[in-house]
Amino acid sequence: VQPFFKDSIYFQPSWDGNIYLIDEYGKLVERFNIGKTYYTSGSSTPTLVEALLIYSNTDGTVNAMDVQKKEKLWSLRIPGIGYSAVEKVGDFIFISTINGGVYKIDGTKGNIVWSSNIGSSTIGCSPKILNAEHIILGTNNGELAVIDATTGKYHKFVVWAGYVMDVLPYENGVLVTLADGTIQFFTIKK
Repeated sequence: VQPFFKDSIYFQPSWDGNIYLIDEYGKLVERFNIGKTYYTSGSSTPTLVEALLIYSNTDGTVNAMDVQKKEKLWSLRIPGIGYSAVEKVGDFIFISTINGGVYKIDGTKGNIVWSSNIGSSTIGCSPKILNAEHIILGTNNGELAVIDATTGKYHKFVVWAGYVMDVLPYENGVLVTLADGTIQFFTIKK
């Protein structure tokens, strides 16, 4: 999966049970052992909230590790989580589950702020920040869900038949890529 990049460091998850910190010249800076088999974070792009590395594992947990102390500070068990990138706004993170659950979590404390179920599986896509008030998520049913970042309420509409693989928000709309190779651009009105 795509690494998380901050302050000239790539945070690259791997299926071998580690998250590697690599500088922009390719030098290994640090390695955090997360765990193997069901405990790998290899399927999910992590993020940072202050000094906390937030990542999900395929065992169905979202976790926070203090990068200086190398200790896990909190862990949440959420069924179906582990394939979604961790998206951050301030101290809050957004993450989705394979069965359509979407969560807003306080990244510093590990508390769930709200959860919502958009009613469709989301294996291929992760939530993205659309604007200051909304996140957007594609589904396996060819839908886009525009979710209120404060309340978790959503509006959903069909864009195409098939899996939405990614959504890329822009200032004037969103680019949608689908598993069959189709690419579409939609204008999103506030």
